[in-house]
Amino acid sequence: MAYHYAQADYAYLIPAHGPVRAFVLHGYLAVDLFFVLSGFVMALNYQHLFEDGFSNQNYSIFLYKRLTRIYPLYIMVSAHLPPPPFDSL
Repeated sequence: MAYHYAQADYAYLIPAHGPVRAFVLHGYLAVDLFFVLSGFVMALNYQHLFEDGFSNQNYSIFLYKRLTRIYPLYIMVSAHLPPPPFDSL
């Protein structure tokens, strides 16, 4: 979020020089780092399912575990959010 603040009206909060400014102004790279790290964690977490190779049964188990972890929270949060303003559609 600091990256977006630095791009908006809060740029005065970021130091003019130094490593903090460089880090914040390259904050968009944190998204790439997040995806690499989450892929690594998922590979470690589910490696036992695919040690002997790919199978439809193991893939079904993987999908079931991922969907039951992600969708309940997604549905709960989506149900409690207000609808978007009509003019933004």
